[in-house]
Amino acid sequence: MMFFIVLMPPLFYVFIGLWRENLPLTLTGAVFTAVHFTHVYGNLHK
Repeated sequence: MMFFIVLMPPLFYVFIGLWRENLPLTLTGAVFTAVHFTHVYGNLHK
């Protein structure tokens, strides 16, 4: 369940960027995915 809550919103932007062949959106979404996952992971393990 946490996988979908944490990773699906940022991956949505990555896939939209890939679909529209929009490299800046794809890269921004990839960075957002990593930052969002790290942030949530850090909050859960405090």
